[in-house]
Amino acid sequence: MQMPMTPPDMPPIPKDELAAAYAERQADSDYGFQKEFELLQMLPECFPDRTTHASEARENQPKNRYPDIKAYDQTRVKLAQVDSITGSDYINANYVTGYRVSLYIYNKNIVVSVVKNKS
Repeated sequence: MQMPMTPPDMPPIPKDELAAAYAERQADSDYGFQKEFELLQMLPECFPDRTTHASEARENQPKNRYPDIKAYDQTRVKLAQVDSITGSDYINANYVTGYRVSLYIYNKNIVVSVVKNKS
């Protein structure tokens, strides 16, 4: 029987170690960054309670700049719905707790049509 996967152990990098950590990951054609990215790709399997139904909805797919980067339903930012338009409350962004910050919103390369809310 295969053991369930657990998230990779990636503690925060102290700022005085950041340059060295970057150089280490960049060595050998960014091998360290590639390995870390591959570990992060496993995270959805580690958290089966996290769903991405809103990101996968047909009306919201054009609002996702990258089809493989989805907002978790449990922590996604919900906009005010416009005139009962299905999907007008969607933006690919999540609330994230941060280091020394209680909460912030994370969005990766917003799609301009989302800003104009053309659902």
